[in-house]
Amino acid sequence: QNLSQVGRLQYPSSQLSSIWGYTDNTGKEYALVGTTKGFSIVDISVPSTPKQIHFVNGAQGVWREIKTFKHYAYVVHDNANDKEGILIVDMENLQDTIIVNDFKGHTGTLRKAHTLYIDSLGYMYVFGGTFKGCIIYDLNKDPMNPEYVGITSDEYIHDGYVRGDTLWASNVFAGYLSVWNLTDRTTPVKIAQFFTPNKFTHNAWLSDDSKTIFTTDERDAAPVAA
Repeated sequence: QNLSQVGRLQYPSSQLSSIWGYTDNTGKEYALVGTTKGFSIVDISVPSTPKQIHFVNGAQGVWREIKTFKHYAYVVHDNANDKEGILIVDMENLQDTIIVNDFKGHTGTLRKAHTLYIDSLGYMYVFGGTFKGCIIYDLNKDPMNPEYVGITSDEYIHDGYVRGDTLWASNVFAGYLSVWNLTDRTTPVKIAQFFTPNKFTHNAWLSDDSKTIFTTDERDAAPVAA
């Protein structure tokens, strides 16, 4: 309600999946867009005329998700037949050139992932990948080449949210939200789990006061649960 369209950028040959925002050190704003064909960086400093300034070709697929750390973008895709891994883009000089790295994980065998999350401490959590569970990387030392830290058990995790030393993991196929203690990120420990109303747990997000977790099931007409 009470919304009006200001500008529009069309992608005639691609479908879109996910989007993230980024502001550079001058205050200029960008939309980071996942498409079926790759990663699009859009200058939205003039909202009425959004302009794509970079495009990185990638694995063909219907799902691509983006998160940022400092001036780096981390892009995952869900195409097991490709060998792209995690696309890492240095966006420090967006108006000029970008630097790109295809990160294959600490074993060199990471081909895909469904989602990712980056917390305020500079740790990246990768879900639904070539492996099962959640794999944790430290971005602080070398953001272009993340350092492996640890992994949860082999339960499939679709998505996750982290605050402080706690991971809220959406175990979509098992139908529950699991809670992990990350005090020692090298060895995450599951401390609780509970089923969500429609038992197909898609995602979760914590309230600002950390007292309530909100979650959804990927089912038609399923409610938001708290």
